[in-house]
Amino acid sequence: MEDRERVWFLRPLRDLEEHPMDLAVRTLYFLVVTNLTNWLQAAMGDDILNYVPTADQEGIWEAGTRLPFDPFVSSAILADVDIECPKCERPINVCM
Repeated sequence: MEDRERVWFLRPLRDLEEHPMDLAVRTLYFLVVTNLTNWLQAAMGDDILNYVPTADQEGIWEAGTRLPFDPFVSSAILADVDIECPKCERPINVCM
């Protein structure tokens, strides 16, 4: 118990007793973001801004999201979205 107060890198563990899920979620998020960033840099190299996806990658995106791969074309499609009111359950048109 005393080490968690005295040693600086163990201080986040003092919250473990009160909020164990909070620490677990933050740790998992950090690991996922770090690994994803490293994976993207390894896969695309340092020239990430000039990366051109393959036709297969675009097809996987379009099949999974049902949206065009081009973000500008997708934004035109997503300009108006119908959502359901949680209280009255009627559709409401929302401009994005």
